Amino acid sequence: MVELVIFCFAISCCNTIPVVTTNQATEIGRTTALCGGVVTDDGGGVCDCSDNGVCWSTNPLPTIADNRIKDTDSLSIGPFTSRLTQLTENTLYYVRAYATNAQGTAYGNEISFTTKSITKAKLSTKSISQLDPVSATSGGDITDDGGSAIISKGVCWGTGENPDLTNKTDDGTGGDGYTSYISGLLPDNDYHVRAYAINGVGTSFGNNIPFRTPCAKPLAVTNYETFGQTSVTFNGNVSPVYSITSVTFEYGTNASGLDKTVTAAQSPVTGNNTVAVSAVVAFSELSLDVEHYYRLKAVSCGGTHYGNIEPFIPSVTDQYTLTITVVPERKGSVVKLPDQSHYFAGTDVKLTAYGANDYSFIGWGGDVTGTSNPITVTMNGNKNVTASFFYTGVGR
Repeated sequence: MVELVIFCFAISCCNTIPVVTTNQATEIGRTTALCGGVVTDDGGGVCDCSDNGVCWSTNPLPTIADNRIKDTDSLSIGPFTSRLTQLTENTLYYVRAYATNAQGTAYGNEISFTTKSITKAKLSTKSISQLDPVSATSGGDITDDGGSAIISKGVCWGTGENPDLTNKTDDGTGGDGYTSYISGLLPDNDYHVRAYAINGVGTSFGNNIPFRTPCAKPLAVTNYETFGQTSVTFNGNVSPVYSITSVTFEYGTNASGLDKTVTAAQSPVTGNNTVAVSAVVAFSELSLDVEHYYRLKAVSCGGTHYGNIEPFIPSVTDQYTLTITVVPERKGSVVKLPDQSHYFAGTDVKLTAYGANDYSFIGWGGDVTGTSNPITVTMNGNKNVTASFFYTGVGR
């Protein structure tokens, strides 16, 4: 280098040192910036061994002994730019353009700038898609990681605006856009969702998006009926799909026009499990030995679903009657337990006699005899029982 300078002087390379000005910094980032200047005078003569660029430092009046970038290896009049790299975030830097020829190095005016700080990420929330009664799809687009690696990202949701991270998805790391699947929602409910991203500075959120889950139509299945001594029980299964669902059974003698309704004992039902439902209809509400039909009906905010139609015939075949007679008439009463119009064969019925004013029970007659009170009658056929009472008042 020394020999090269001597050679330049030997041929009188340049007349004077150059003249250069410094431009303001642009495109300032966290670790980079664009700087430059304008060479207005190269010093004249032949300056083959000249260069220009910028130098910078965290101290004022930087020189080429500090940090510098060459723009060219030959000095020329006109503007030039240089990109500074490997800077430190949130730091004040001083910059001067320089130009060097054989006569020496000239510096332009000093400018300064501060690199950007590491901040929270910036992102937006993706619109809701694939919405059903219990789930939805959203996500986020990260537009700026804030200069710090994204260590967690996803969406959070709740029933209030701008939800926190109480309910959230975890969709990995990094600054790429992402899709999030939200589950565990309830039908016919209002929700809010927003994207989130966490970097070394903290948590940032995207815009809030409200949405409402639709209602699901319930599912209904009619099962076989079961008979009791004096009634029939309708049975079925309902899947409410999280919606509050009212459950009834429709029945009648015309399959195409079921004109009576009874509410299931379990109605209303909710949740996502299949629920067994039932309702009891007394034979007194039906026409005995006539074919009837029934079906299950489930209604929620999502609509109405009917189960299949099932036939049944209410009948008292193999059932017996129990007739009680009081003697003297209206001078006492008998209570049956159970108290029914018909009894299946083998049913035990407890009879208890109660005398009216001034009358006392004295015994049973007919198909059962004795004076025990109460007494039990086994129904193995139609039974006729007499309860006798005796006047015990004064003045007989």
